[in-house]
Amino acid sequence: MKYPKKILHNIYWSFSIGEIETIESFVEKVEEYNKNITGKKLNVNWDQIVFNFSALELQYVKIINGEVEEPYELITSETSENFSLKELFYNVHKVGINLADDENCFF
Repeated sequence: MKYPKKILHNIYWSFSIGEIETIESFVEKVEEYNKNITGKKLNVNWDQIVFNFSALELQYVKIINGEVEEPYELITSETSENFSLKELFYNVHKVGINLADDENCFF
């Protein structure tokens, strides 16, 4: 499989939205958020398979008190042996909301 170079390009989102219970609700919130910002309907294929793996290490940069850390979280697909776009983004969101109290975090 050839992996896309840009996966979440031009999709706007805020981790401050908080916890969202289901992937379906998450997709609705992302689409609503993007429509409010851009005035346009988001044109993405949420079911597109972006990775042929059932688990991925998500690494990010975290700066606390001027110290740079590069931790990672293991995320797993709960629906299949692959990650769809919506499942990947939902898992990124779940990691991101846990970092809300940190100074700066970059994925």
